Amino acid sequence: MNSIFGMSNLLPRAEKKLLAIMNAEKARIFVIDKENETLYRYGPDGKRENYVLNTGIIGSTIAIGEPEHTANAYNDPLFNRMVDIETSMPLITWPLKNLSNENEVIGVFQVMNVRGIRGLVHTTKPTLNQLENEMLDFFAKQLAQAITNNMIYDGLELEGKQANFLELQRAMTRARTLNLSMTNIVDKENNTHPAENNVDTLEKA
Repeated sequence: MNSIFGMSNLLPRAEKKLLAIMNAEKARIFVIDKENETLYRYGPDGKRENYVLNTGIIGSTIAIGEPEHTANAYNDPLFNRMVDIETSMPLITWPLKNLSNENEVIGVFQVMNVRGIRGLVHTTKPTLNQLENEMLDFFAKQLAQAITNNMIYDGLELEGKQANFLELQRAMTRARTLNLSMTNIVDKENNTHPAENNVDTLEKA
């Protein structure tokens, strides 16, 4: 089975990719557990960690369904150290949406925005340029598709049925299409942000 299957493999590897994209030191990726109404992620030790769903900057981003740019997490009234990254650096918190229904948020990622410091010179909000927005948008779509693939596989497995490989193949084809688009953006701008040259697809991680 392809390495993207298994949240305990997918999420830590995706966090590493996100760190490379943003050249950052800290990142977290959470998935919503609808059945138990919680958030979960996998730590470096591979163990599942559960969190309260509607709390912190993370919870606010899930509820709103739009990316949130935070200048200083400690100064944000929504900040909750139980779920949010503890840092005085700018943060980006980005919802992961079901590609078949963009009104449904299935997860969220949060990452330090080292480059966002430049946007604090003239504004109170850190900013992203067009390339950075495109990179994170493609990453979010790629990751959301991989998470959906895992959910499909896990659901079929739990029901004791043989996996519907045609359905999975179609889902993975969509993910590969997003991967190619993301790679094209990186190739075009590799002189602008050298750190992005390390970005590979989640499937090859």
